[in-house]
Amino acid sequence: MIRLIFLLFSCLVIWVIYCAEQGTLPYALYRIYKFPGGDKLGHFLAMGFIVLTLVANALGVLKQYRIFCVILISVITAIYATYAEFSQQHIIYRTFSYYDLMSSYLGIIILGMIPSIMLAQARFRNEWATVFYWINLRIKLILIKANS
Repeated sequence: MIRLIFLLFSCLVIWVIYCAEQGTLPYALYRIYKFPGGDKLGHFLAMGFIVLTLVANALGVLKQYRIFCVILISVITAIYATYAEFSQQHIIYRTFSYYDLMSSYLGIIILGMIPSIMLAQARFRNEWATVFYWINLRIKLILIKANS
């Protein structure tokens, strides 16, 4: 049921992206995008929910290489977000913004973390232990990159 909700919401997000690219946003969505930070929130939610939906559906099918699957889907979505943002330089009624791109990346990272946390919870069966495990793992990766 949750996968279906994610899938329907992602279809809505893709429709909004399509309407934005065509310059035909419905009035209600246009009003949301016009409040301060609305565009950034839209980028965050759009890319984040696309990653969340793809990962949630892929993890249900794949039993091996789950972490690799999360990373691969996140990277592919980040490449798409980068392409979509840079292509806006060539569309008359669209504007390129590094802040929009950063909002997309944050959505991919933050909402992409949810499946990682859920995987850790399934492995350890303890909610707090998995959160601390996940944070500890990320800190170790950052330290390893900093040392190399």
